[in-house]
Amino acid sequence: MAMVDNDEIRNIKVLKVFMIAITLFGVVFAYSGVKGYQDKEMLFKRGITAGSVVTDKDSHRGRKGRRSYYLTVEFRGVQNELYKQRMKCSSKLYYNTDTGSPLEIVYDPENTANLCTANSLTRQNQSQYIVLTIIGIVISAAGLIVFFIIGKKPGKS
Repeated sequence: MAMVDNDEIRNIKVLKVFMIAITLFGVVFAYSGVKGYQDKEMLFKRGITAGSVVTDKDSHRGRKGRRSYYLTVEFRGVQNELYKQRMKCSSKLYYNTDTGSPLEIVYDPENTANLCTANSLTRQNQSQYIVLTIIGIVISAAGLIVFFIIGKKPGKS
């Protein structure tokens, strides 16, 4: 029987904690893919196309230095109620759209925060959420597999 020293046991414990973190990261990644897919699916099922007006534009840099772009739009619902929502957009749309410009959107009448531009609502764009989900599942599975492989008692094969 092979002897295992305290440093090796400590390293195994650290690695197991790291694998748990990787697994949780994968779960969050998969969840974001499923949630995005569900939001887009709701727009396909019950989305309403409406004309809107861009009232504001803003952007900011995230923690990793990537810039995110947002448009704030005002539109009227089916009961003529006025909504004002901020939506994420591509850099191309951001730079090609001025404040005061009209913009055709699709929104969910049961959740007006769920909206997108009318021309971006395609099944092809929805596939990105499926890819996110698959990547998240693979990351989670890899984390769990490594966790259980290293979970065997040291010195046993």
